[in-house]
Amino acid sequence: MSLPVMNTAKYEMELPSTGDKIEYRPFLVKEEKVLLQAMEGGDEKEIMRGLKQVISQCVLTKSYKIDRSPVFDLEYIFLKLRSKAVGEKTTLAMKHLGDCGGVTNVEFDLSAVEVVKNENHKDIIKLSDEVTVRMKYPSVDIMGTFKSDVDGVFDMMRSSIHEIYFKEELFSVEDHSKEEIDDFLNSLNSNQFAKLRDFFETMPKVKHDIKWVCEKCGEEVTQTIEGVGSFFGSA
Repeated sequence: MSLPVMNTAKYEMELPSTGDKIEYRPFLVKEEKVLLQAMEGGDEKEIMRGLKQVISQCVLTKSYKIDRSPVFDLEYIFLKLRSKAVGEKTTLAMKHLGDCGGVTNVEFDLSAVEVVKNENHKDIIKLSDEVTVRMKYPSVDIMGTFKSDVDGVFDMMRSSIHEIYFKEELFSVEDHSKEEIDDFLNSLNSNQFAKLRDFFETMPKVKHDIKWVCEKCGEEVTQTIEGVGSFFGSA
């Protein structure tokens, strides 16, 4: 006789980026191991790869395209998966920054975490009276390979331009080569390029303010943590 296999509950959530609803199940022990092993290594590419693998297996909505999801969607999904699988409470080792340096274990409710949106964020960016650019969020694959050097910034910006409007004419980047898009980016002045960079700097983020009293000095502390890894270890 075969051993029993546990049935898994199903839940629904709303994607922060689009408002679309998806069905999901909590991750299982075998799937949790995948991400924990990736986090132990500390390699950003491995963490992203593990995140994708776990979410791909747990999201049940067939129309959901993980390769098109922005990172903040994936981080939010994972927190929901984790809260249903393990529980909404987790304990963080919070370090009091500055001269104190004291570490306090703080219990934290994952259900309180939301995607925070910047009111100045916009995906349609007017570069001049004649040129407007419509941006799209970089995929998790792009973020996982991102390098902070000049080439890395260009790669991310190139991959995130969706459409370019010149006067009344519309140009889809899918119809143009990498070299043509690079020529467009290189033709911008510093102020115009900075407007495009603002799109990334103001993107929605999974983050939360945590308040606690430092056990070492007794001071009440408020600290903002962001990124999925910050919610499961030392902050």
